[in-house]
Amino acid sequence: LRKARGVYYGKITNLDHQIGRLLGQLAAGGQLRNTTIVYASDHGEMLGDCGDMAKSSFIDASARVPLIVRPAADAAVEPGRTIDALVCLDDLLPTLCGIAGARVPDDITGKSWQPLLRGETGSLHDFQHGQIENSHMFHDGRLKYLYFVEDGSELLFDTVADPCDETDLSGDESLCGPIR
Repeated sequence: LRKARGVYYGKITNLDHQIGRLLGQLAAGGQLRNTTIVYASDHGEMLGDCGDMAKSSFIDASARVPLIVRPAADAAVEPGRTIDALVCLDDLLPTLCGIAGARVPDDITGKSWQPLLRGETGSLHDFQHGQIENSHMFHDGRLKYLYFVEDGSELLFDTVADPCDETDLSGDESLCGPIR
């Protein structure tokens, strides 16, 4: 486990170095101030959390991915803000189209993050659904429900009180009541 984590952290260090090189080139060319930068990933890595080494899970360590937006200097965005709203990578295209002043294609279902980046409160989505093979996740910003088709098992997490998904509440009927 220590070796696996060391290799993973080494990859992160290399990625940080390469991003630094790119930002350095943008700065040297006078383009950094005019460039919107989005850093994101499609998944995390469990790295031994919850006894799992996979990257295909909806448990927090695998599902909560990095998302950093550094807008161009002329954008009407307050720097350094952390946003807790539900967003997804489907929202990236409409966001970048909005920043660039381009029309969002009609068949795109994502929503622009621009209101959130400007400091507006609220949520873009009432809930999110994700699917990895035969497991499903529904998340409403507070409760995260996981359902596993193969064996019918369920997990439920209060992501506000338990941000690392450590306490399964699926048997707590006082929280959600019986489903009939």
